[in-house]
Amino acid sequence: MASKMGYKESRSNRKEPAMSLADANKNLKWDIRLTERNLNVGDLKTDELKKHLEQLPDLASNVETFTMDGKNTSADDSH
Repeated sequence: MASKMGYKESRSNRKEPAMSLADANKNLKWDIRLTERNLNVGDLKTDELKKHLEQLPDLASNVETFTMDGKNTSADDSH
């Protein structure tokens, strides 16, 4: 919880400076829910987004599919 002095208590009960709104917004730059907004208002450029997406690792081999009834549909049911 933030205090009047702009500090918050961490889990270890140390006082840390509260994050500013500007810092919080920087942390959300790549949040998929805000990408379209950031592009529209000019906070993010299409080329910058494309470069960021291209550098993300391909995690397709780590997916596990399931049906709505919760049954695993992957070929490897060893879990």
